[in-house]
Amino acid sequence: MDDNYKKTKNFNKIWKKLSNDKFKPHSRLQNRTFKVIGTLKQYKNIFIVIEDEKGRRFKKEIHSDEVINWPSYIVFQDVIKQAKNVIGDTIWLNSVTEQVHFYTSSGYNFSRFEPVKVKGISLIQNSDSDYPIWLEVESFKGSQKAFVRYNSVEGKTGYIDHYFSTSPIQKTTNKKFISNILNQKIEIGMSERECRISIGNPSSINNTASRHGVGKQYVYKKNNGKNIYYQFKYGKLVHIND
Repeated sequence: MDDNYKKTKNFNKIWKKLSNDKFKPHSRLQNRTFKVIGTLKQYKNIFIVIEDEKGRRFKKEIHSDEVINWPSYIVFQDVIKQAKNVIGDTIWLNSVTEQVHFYTSSGYNFSRFEPVKVKGISLIQNSDSDYPIWLEVESFKGSQKAFVRYNSVEGKTGYIDHYFSTSPIQKTTNKKFISNILNQKIEIGMSERECRISIGNPSSINNTASRHGVGKQYVYKKNNGKNIYYQFKYGKLVHIND
């Protein structure tokens, strides 16, 4: 493997230097670029091995060399490049109430669905999930600044859309559903995207087929641990099984 990545903010993660097997805290490796060399098996343990610009190698224990679950504070260079491509674009905010996804030090109250301009990116991690990349954004009202966590692709199953790349409410949006979207409610007849924008992305999606056609079933987790199912046909919501 020859992918490059950068490591960001200090979590209590540790790496071992191969030459002396001593632990090094993540903060000692922060803001540096490494190359992924491969995996190393020692007895029953499996390690991922990385190398810095000077050829020094470090290892970290992993659970499997088939599917590597990278720590959330690691980001690959191609993802950084994708985030930089958003600079200069207008995005529409979604998650503005939790600091793990959105932050501003200004006194301005940013609102859900508000359009903002992307001015740059910053690398930092403050949670155990999502990319450690933040978009630096600016309001069109008084040039107030904020930071919103980078989304990558909109509509990813099991993830939160921190913002939308196109306006969540467009001229083609069914007018009777606009109130539902603004109040995070849904009703029969809404499109898949309207439902996603209103109540978020599903935990999982099941493809369904019957003599009436091909459809999708969105599965959402309720607070009590049970599931609620939304059945779509031809892109429209036709049934809710609570």
